[in-house]
Amino acid sequence: MEPGGIKHGVLGQEHFGYLEGVANADAVALRVVDEKTAQTICNQIARFPAIRPFDFLLTNAPGLDDTYWGQGSIPGQGMEGFRQFGDWVNGGAWGTVEGRAILMYYRLGRFEDIRRSATRAMRWAKDFRMDAPWSQRGENTSNPWSDTGKYHVGGVSVMIDNFAIPAATIRGLFDFDYRSDRLILRPRIPGSITYYAQKQPVRLGEKRIYLSCRNGGPDVKSVAINGTAMDVTTPEEVVLMFSELPVNAKIEITTGGRWPEKSSTADYPEVPALISGRGTQAGAPAELAEPLKKPYKVLVAMNRLLAGEPDAEYERAFVTAAIKSFEDWRIRATMDSGPGYYRPMTGERKDNVLKFYEHAALGLYNGFAKRVAGYAERMDARQKHLAALFDEAKK
Repeated sequence: MEPGGIKHGVLGQEHFGYLEGVANADAVALRVVDEKTAQTICNQIARFPAIRPFDFLLTNAPGLDDTYWGQGSIPGQGMEGFRQFGDWVNGGAWGTVEGRAILMYYRLGRFEDIRRSATRAMRWAKDFRMDAPWSQRGENTSNPWSDTGKYHVGGVSVMIDNFAIPAATIRGLFDFDYRSDRLILRPRIPGSITYYAQKQPVRLGEKRIYLSCRNGGPDVKSVAINGTAMDVTTPEEVVLMFSELPVNAKIEITTGGRWPEKSSTADYPEVPALISGRGTQAGAPAELAEPLKKPYKVLVAMNRLLAGEPDAEYERAFVTAAIKSFEDWRIRATMDSGPGYYRPMTGERKDNVLKFYEHAALGLYNGFAKRVAGYAERMDARQKHLAALFDEAKK
C-alpha cells in the first residue's frame, strides 16, 4: 500500500491489478498468516487460472505495471528479451517458487494441486529440461537461458532450483515446523496413501527421526516414540521436544477423521517413469567409456582398501557415492529415453545427457582425489595413511 492508500496487487483494479504468486504462497507455506487467511489466499489462486497456466505457480499474473521495466524507464537493450511477461521475474515460473507453493498446498490439504505439480516436474526432469526459470509462463517452448548463449548445452538443462519441487513434495507430508527446542509435525499424508514409512531420517540437531504414519485423515490419534506411547494434547499436531528425544527416534503416528473426497484438478493418465527400460541389451549395463575406466578401477580398489579402516566412514561414503555415479553411467548408456514429453529427445540430447553423467562421475573422482591430496600435506597421521592408501589404489 502506498502512503496515499493506493493498493498494489489487487485483481480487478485498472492499475496495479495483478495477483502476486510469490508473496502469497510464501505467506501460507511459512505460516505467516492464520488458517482463515491461508484458505482465502489459496481460494483466490484457484479461482484465477492465469496464475497457473501450465500447472506451476507464476511469480505474478497478469503482469506488473508498477516496475521501472513496466513503465519503460530503464535504458539499454541488453536484457530486453527478459522484460516480456512470462520469461523471468515478471510472470515467470521457477522451481524454487513451486517448492513453496507445494508447501502451501500441503498445509491446506490440496493434494491434487501437489500431484499435478509434481507430475509436470517429473516430466520435465525426464526430458532433462530442468530450466530456471521456465519461459513462456512455464510452457517453455523455447528458453532464452538454456537454448542459446553460454549456458546452451545441446538442449539439456539441470538447474538446482528444480530440486525444491521433490524436496517440498516429501517435506510437506509432515509440514515440518522447526523451533529452537522442538520439532512440530502436522501430518498431511494424502488419503490415497494408507501407510507411509520414511526410511531416511529427518534431523533435529544430532537427533535422527524416522517417521511413519498409519493414515486415516487429518487428525492425530496416537503417537509412539520407539514403541512407547506419548500423550496427544491436540489432534492438529505432534510436538517433539528435543530434550525428550532419543538420538535415534522411531516416531509412529496414527491419524483419523477421514480426508475429504475431492475431484481431480488435472488429468494425467500416464505418470512419468524416470527409469523406463534399458535398450536392447536386456538390462545389461554398458561398458564404461574410455575416460571413465581408470578412475573407476581406482575407486573400486580404494573402496576395498577402506573396508577395514577405522574412523573412515566419511571417505567410504564418498567413494561409494563416486562408484555409483560410474555405475549409473553404464545404466544410462543403455536406457531408452522415450520420445520426450515436452521436448523431442533427439540424438544430440541423448549424447549430452550421457555427457552430464560422465561429468558427474569424473567430478566425484577428481573431488575425492583432491581431498586426499590435501591429506598428504597435513600432519595428521590418519589422513596421511589414507593418502597412502589412495596412492596404492592408483597403482
